Amino acid sequence: MARPKARKSLDSEDAIVRACLGALRTLGRSIEVELVEPPAPKAAAQAADAVLRIRFGSGRSERFLVQTKRTHLSYALASGIIAQVKAKDTRDNWVLFAPYVPGPIGNHLAAHELSYVDAVGNCHLETKTAGLLAHVEGKRVARGGSASTGVRLPGYQLIFAILAQPDLLGQPVRKIATVAGIGKTAVGDQLQRLARQGLITRTLNRGAIPRRRDLLDRWLSAYPDVVRPAWHQGRYRTRASDPEEIEQLIADAWGKRRWSVGGGAAAWRMNRFYRGAGTLIHVDAAANDELRRLGALPDEQGDLTILRTPGTAAYAGAQPHLVHPLLVYTELMTSEDPRLREAAEKVRQEFMKDGL
Repeated sequence: MARPKARKSLDSEDAIVRACLGALRTLGRSIEVELVEPPAPKAAAQAADAVLRIRFGSGRSERFLVQTKRTHLSYALASGIIAQVKAKDTRDNWVLFAPYVPGPIGNHLAAHELSYVDAVGNCHLETKTAGLLAHVEGKRVARGGSASTGVRLPGYQLIFAILAQPDLLGQPVRKIATVAGIGKTAVGDQLQRLARQGLITRTLNRGAIPRRRDLLDRWLSAYPDVVRPAWHQGRYRTRASDPEEIEQLIADAWGKRRWSVGGGAAAWRMNRFYRGAGTLIHVDAAANDELRRLGALPDEQGDLTILRTPGTAAYAGAQPHLVHPLLVYTELMTSEDPRLREAAEKVRQEFMKDGL
């Protein structure tokens, strides 16, 4: 039987993958590692970048499906990977390749039986049949190194806009700026940055996103730490306690002003799977008069959270007054509630049919 063809595009051309394979080879002189193409017919393998085969000197070998991330690994992103792997419901072993896996996140992955290797040399390899094979932790990014992309808030808003509306890449800069809610100069600068990094391509009247998943990872990693804090207007206590009553009061208070529900409340309207506590809304302008009409008072434990969200991309929901499915998915994935992260996968499967 012919031996599977090596995945040259990963092994020989991807710096992160090369570093991760190098880290595995340092585990022992008798260890051999090889990447091969995933078996296309298997549904589980469709989410894998490659298959990792590890051979030991004794003649024993182990097999892992590989997912590679090329951006900062946050709890939200790690939890999303865990949820996706669990949703596959297969007997396959999975391993995550990443630039750097901090100790707490590594423990989080290992606790959910997901192996990982990073470019710095940390790793946790565990199989469902053989148990723990290797564990190395405590290695840090060298001084002067960084997992950061150097992108700031306007850049992330642009990333969200082109993920939500890929055909936007074929539009004039002025149109892109309106949809993303940023300035034209920032659009030009960030488009050039993304193109240099190979994340997008753009010609006069068309564009493409050849590394859509890498771009999505970048957005998910930035949302809880960069984007949402910048959009946060406040948290409030309302005079109503029933979620549907709260939403009706919001509709009355905002009238014709732009507002849309996000998070668990939006997901509940979309698929009736799980709502979670509290109500989150996005608005395009400061909500002062509306809050007075609503009778809402500032309260860090309140049941209403308001995000002031620029641009128009966020408001293209699956139903009126729902934010875009990508934003719903993002908010669910960055939640600490595991049921909401489960709901995120259902939103992705049902409402995000464009390869995200």
